[in-house]
Amino acid sequence: PSKNSYLTSPITEKKITGKDFNVTAVRAAVKNISPGKDDIVIFYYSGHGFRWKGEQDYPFPQMALFHDRAPSWNHQAAFSINLEEIFKEIKAKNARLNMVLGDLCNTVVNRRRSEIKDTTKSTTEQGYYDMNKETAVQLFLETNASMIISAAEKGQAANCTNTHDGFFTNRLLNSIRLRLKKTGPDQQWGNIIRDTEAETSILALAIAKEDQNIIYRLCNNKNNFSCVEDLGGKKAN
Repeated sequence: PSKNSYLTSPITEKKITGKDFNVTAVRAAVKNISPGKDDIVIFYYSGHGFRWKGEQDYPFPQMALFHDRAPSWNHQAAFSINLEEIFKEIKAKNARLNMVLGDLCNTVVNRRRSEIKDTTKSTTEQGYYDMNKETAVQLFLETNASMIISAAEKGQAANCTNTHDGFFTNRLLNSIRLRLKKTGPDQQWGNIIRDTEAETSILALAIAKEDQNIIYRLCNNKNNFSCVEDLGGKKAN
């Protein structure tokens, strides 16, 4: 574990990349998480994603955890995991704050994520700046919630460029940073998600010239029936 100098909280990080990137490693990493009741668990996936044609069971996409460009259907099924499956497994471990984030396409099987060439400079600054510690504590150390957020709704691609990286990731980080500069009751995860939702859509229309709408579910861990979600095309409380 390393130490976060800002909130003085120990951090244990597990990265799965390159030759180690596969379904077995991802399942093992999630299975081996053993959080305490006051811990924070963050799962972040950036890569190729898809949905099966006619699939209605999950609004969230499948993570394509294989290197083959055109694998067989059986191979693709065996080496993919739905993002919501990860969310349910992590949420069941009863950490205080759970965040499952996916920057991946939600298009039917054969459309892959592509990089859009863009000359606009990124609007997201790196590192800590002008953070309000009270708000940081409120968001990360006092919130008791579980959330799953994915970059695009059914049928949409998760756009990225050579300057903005993934539109969803870029706008989520920027929304968090902007909220961390403020204080007050409005600095909540629900507002961060709505900021991200609006800004991702604006960026996709401006640069990719197509719709990209994030989907999410945000739940209060103290009351599993208290969830707010937008799964594309409908909103429910």
